[in-house]
Amino acid sequence: MKFGSWTYDGNHVDLRHMSQSPDSDTIDVGIDLQDYYLSVEWDIMRVPAVRYEKFYSCCEEPYPDIIFNITLRRKTLFYTV
Repeated sequence: MKFGSWTYDGNHVDLRHMSQSPDSDTIDVGIDLQDYYLSVEWDIMRVPAVRYEKFYSCCEEPYPDIIFNITLRRKTLFYTV
């Protein structure tokens, strides 16, 4: 999943993950599963996140976004019973 602004540049909307360290744009655990309701069909294996800054030829300002890569695993018992 990609989150970013199409209309405002990084000077107006500077997206940063709350767990992001100042020297890295990679977040190993991108979401908090504390309030997650367990699924009978799927397991969430991992959800890393990466912050990017894109520069366009028209503008000097960066356009930041954060991409979450959600890895799911289907529970086989759900289909074998």
